[in-house]
Amino acid sequence: MPICVDMIDPKKYPKLAESAKDYTTEVLILADAVGDAKVPLVEVMQDFLRIVRDPIIAGGFATAHHGFVRGTVDIDVIAVDSSPVPSKEFISLGYKYEEIRIPIGSIELLSKGGKGVDFLRLDRQDLLDSIVSRAVPGTFLTEPVRMVSLEDLILLKMLALSGRKSKKDELDFDYLVTQDFDRAYVESWKVKLGIVR
Repeated sequence: MPICVDMIDPKKYPKLAESAKDYTTEVLILADAVGDAKVPLVEVMQDFLRIVRDPIIAGGFATAHHGFVRGTVDIDVIAVDSSPVPSKEFISLGYKYEEIRIPIGSIELLSKGGKGVDFLRLDRQDLLDSIVSRAVPGTFLTEPVRMVSLEDLILLKMLALSGRKSKKDELDFDYLVTQDFDRAYVESWKVKLGIVR
């Protein structure tokens, strides 16, 4: 069973329960209440908002935006153009940089104290263009941002699950597909991307 803010006992943790007013706060509470990270996620979020302009957020925060709140230790963001990730700005604040290849592109990881920012760079321009055009308005630490659409988040979860087995991705996917979404769009992209799920 996934952990969610509804499971916080307000009698035992009154301040924690009271502060959980929106999904961003809920994700922060879960991120910093679970684990032993040395840097609070809110610090990473503030750095992210200072450095990254007009982000499209995916991953745990987009999943929370679409209704399923869970803890996360990073901010997943779609790299929308070919310009380099602003790694120098993050490194100057103490972040470590690493790049890994994945079947659909690459992830540029910037981490500090167990938390971080992951920039997803997609190899397929048509998929990237579709994600950008379908991004939906959202809020991130009270700042307006764009979130990956429900349909594109489902596709990204399917792609993640085809490459690895992650309990978080599985839980996210199981929730997301219970929502009202454009099944024709998802099916069309499943064929284009060769997703068997």
